[in-house]
Amino acid sequence: MAMLGSTSAGKRGSLRERSLIESLDERVDAKHETRETCNMNIKAIGPTSNEEEHWQEETFQSGSIRFRKGGTIAATVLPTVEWSQLKDLHKLGEGAYADVFCATLGETKVAVKLLKEGMHKNQLAIDDLEGEMMLMCMLDHPNVLKVLSTGHREGSRFVVIELLDCSLSASLPPPSDGGAEMFQSAKRKSSLKHWTLARGLRTGVQLAAALRYLHGYGQGVRVLHRDLKPDNIGLVGDRLVLVDFGLAKVWSIQGDDDAPRPLTGETGSLRYMAPEVALSTPYSCKAEVYSFAVILWEVLAHEKPFNGVTAAQFVSRVAGAEALRPKLSPDWPDGVCSLIAQCWDVDPSKRPFFEEIHPRLESLAAAAEIAGPEVATSSGGSSAGCCALQ
Repeated sequence: MAMLGSTSAGKRGSLRERSLIESLDERVDAKHETRETCNMNIKAIGPTSNEEEHWQEETFQSGSIRFRKGGTIAATVLPTVEWSQLKDLHKLGEGAYADVFCATLGETKVAVKLLKEGMHKNQLAIDDLEGEMMLMCMLDHPNVLKVLSTGHREGSRFVVIELLDCSLSASLPPPSDGGAEMFQSAKRKSSLKHWTLARGLRTGVQLAAALRYLHGYGQGVRVLHRDLKPDNIGLVGDRLVLVDFGLAKVWSIQGDDDAPRPLTGETGSLRYMAPEVALSTPYSCKAEVYSFAVILWEVLAHEKPFNGVTAAQFVSRVAGAEALRPKLSPDWPDGVCSLIAQCWDVDPSKRPFFEEIHPRLESLAAAAEIAGPEVATSSGGSSAGCCALQ
């Protein structure tokens, strides 16, 4: 899985121009987004940078990260490591710009991201890796992927990050209609035993905690991930970790923070994309509340949301007036159904903030634990994949 950075090419036209068979899971990049659309830009400032002289008295310290009021966040240099210190290297995967390796650093298993051969002079690839690294080194939360150190190999940057066990998407039970039927059916039945409603809600609590942290990051800013989906959520044991900040934006809290802003639309993966983002209209952090609700539904229902809906149909049926949403199971507690319904409300202003979502979900998860698996089980039936009008 891509644990850090962009892994997709740029946009290929509007949703209305795309093929009817295009996947809802294809990631759309926003690499050509103009600076005017974002209220804060991330800059890496080293000890010899010319940017240093522009810092004013408003600058204040927060650990190794320094903030300047008025629009810029800057991070100091990360701990460095020599490439020769990384042992037992083997390739895990690759993206458009970079390869990801597993390695041993000291006595710790880590992941290493390195720009591909031929990308060392590609400024877009360099900026993508540097910008994401600087953003992630600012973040410190158990449910957000950690950048451990950085270095250079033959003049090209590499980044050392936490090694994940797997992605959330790989851990979830396969959909009821997926793949080779006998194998998938047996795997699904086995997996369903481990994915009770209580476990699903605990997973949701951790994701809500990560997003509560990002959206309430502090110092007058929010961090918007903008590509929330199970593939971008990792697991380290039972700990959930949010990964891949390649499309993230830093949002300056000014006045009415709930007011939508003209960020680039069609950004992220369509299956989990809020209607306002899919329609390329201004949006706010409430777009991620919608994405969270769709992911939580998938974790609890054990089905792919909007299964059978094409990319072209998504605009009219999900993002448009029809307001199609996955069907909420009658087996789930009323509080769970109510929370999900509020989070994917057509009107973004009616969706709660994560400051409210997180404690509500904690209470629901605690109640599910007390009820036990014989009562608090996910529906897991084929009917869970159906959709209903909002």
